[in-house]
Amino acid sequence: MRNRIFRSMLLLAVVTILIGSLLSGAVTHAALTERVHAEVRSEAKILSLLLPEGGTQTLFEQASQANPATRLTLIDTDGTVLFDSMADPATMENHADRLEVRLAMQVGTGEESRNSGTRGEKTYYYALRLENGQILRMAAASDGIWEIFLRQAGWLLAAMIPVLLFAAWLANRQTRAIVAPLLTLDLDRPMNNDVYDELSPLLVRMERQRTEIARQ
Repeated sequence: MRNRIFRSMLLLAVVTILIGSLLSGAVTHAALTERVHAEVRSEAKILSLLLPEGGTQTLFEQASQANPATRLTLIDTDGTVLFDSMADPATMENHADRLEVRLAMQVGTGEESRNSGTRGEKTYYYALRLENGQILRMAAASDGIWEIFLRQAGWLLAAMIPVLLFAAWLANRQTRAIVAPLLTLDLDRPMNNDVYDELSPLLVRMERQRTEIARQ
């Protein structure tokens, strides 16, 4: 019974640590994703304000060099790609059917997240309609939740080892505290035992049986 109690308490500690880690990773992933989205929207709005002040091609090239992680695309009113910071516009298909582009053409802004690559990454697209009807689209990739876990796995294991050692020590101590009263029970005088409340009904029954046997 002692081993069973010890294993149960240790398993509870492990499950608690894992659930806590998963929840923490999920919250971190959500916060990082929202930050990427906010940065993309902010950059797109700032760039749209600067467009009337200079040459479009030169300005786009400068913006792309300033933040290489962000993809910048200029789309004409018919969906033709005029500029893209990561691909040759001549080789790109018409973008009029992209959800974020359609929304921007209709209501002024549009956004969508799509899976990209095999590592669970998601690319966030934000499209903004300019005064001349063209669409300015910016995109940035954010790590998937499992990629965040894998990248932090080493730190997680390093943090779990001392916690598990402490949990094992605590489980062993609590197991002894639970089992010790059972090993030292005075069966001849059940009511004289100083034990925790959960054993009281058992001791009362034992005292009644002892009294009945003595009477008989």
